[in-house]
Amino acid sequence: MCSHNSKNFMKWFETIFLAVLSSGVTATIMEHFFNNRRDEQNRKLEFLEKQLTNLYGPLYWLISQSEKLFELQGKVMKAYDEEYCDSSKKYSQEKQTQDALKQETSITIEVANDYVVKVEENNKQMMVVLNNNYSYIDTDDIELFQLFYEHKVRNETEYGQERRLKLPTSIYRKIGNVSFLKQEVIDRIKNKFLDKKEKLERGIV
Repeated sequence: MCSHNSKNFMKWFETIFLAVLSSGVTATIMEHFFNNRRDEQNRKLEFLEKQLTNLYGPLYWLISQSEKLFELQGKVMKAYDEEYCDSSKKYSQEKQTQDALKQETSITIEVANDYVVKVEENNKQMMVVLNNNYSYIDTDDIELFQLFYEHKVRNETEYGQERRLKLPTSIYRKIGNVSFLKQEVIDRIKNKFLDKKEKLERGIV
């Protein structure tokens, strides 16, 4: 009788022991799983912060400047058109007046072009940022940044410092127009920066 009770006790003990052991192993596995997930999340957040600090943040600041420069250039040219291209305005044909007009229009266009030169300077800084931090570029941005580089190089090569087209017009048209800073590049950088900034602030990747 005692032997039978002893066997039952041993079975009960083994069952409890295995259950406790199993729950302990499960808890260890779950703890390891959640620790790994937390570590992975922290690594992603750290990489996201580096992306913002080293790449998308500086690019955002530079394209924001360039947007303002384009806006100022547009205002100057709009004022130019209103002042000098409006057919309703009549200027004296006297030499003194015409000489003054020629000087005014030349200076106005020069100022408008100076704003564009500053955009080109920003583009050079953007390339420095991209070259120094290429490992932080999102894969879906690579093609667009390559397009940005293409247009930057074409501007420098096909126009030169004097801003005069070197290529024959027919050849230039076959290759395609050049942009100082394409709107799609501006939009992509702005969207990426704001999206990444929001994710970092929320701590969610």
